[in-house]
Amino acid sequence: FQSGDKEFLVTHGDLISPTQESWVPSERVARAIARLGRWLQHELLHWHSTEPLYRFFWSRPINGRLSRWAVEQFEEDQVLICGHSHGQRYRPERHFLNAGAVDEHRFELAFIQNGDVELIQRRY
Repeated sequence: FQSGDKEFLVTHGDLISPTQESWVPSERVARAIARLGRWLQHELLHWHSTEPLYRFFWSRPINGRLSRWAVEQFEEDQVLICGHSHGQRYRPERHFLNAGAVDEHRFELAFIQNGDVELIQRRY
């Protein structure tokens, strides 16, 4: 879509940076790993926010791969928008926007108007 002087391409980030589920031999094993990860994250939230660890070990590497891809593929007035790592991030110089996620007592979104991007976060 076009907004202001920018063109935005929206896709899911796993098309560019596959998740760990793509490394396992079967969908059944991938689902088990995902269930274990969600349970572990939920249990850890009773003790401390998991967000710093989540962002460092999961979001940061995936957003890095996605923004490297975007800077190689996109023109100056184009921006890649995707989710995938749930780590909200806008890097205009790298043509990359991760709009964020809704999970574990927070929601994140990106508001785009006239080509300007505003990142919004709420905790509940």
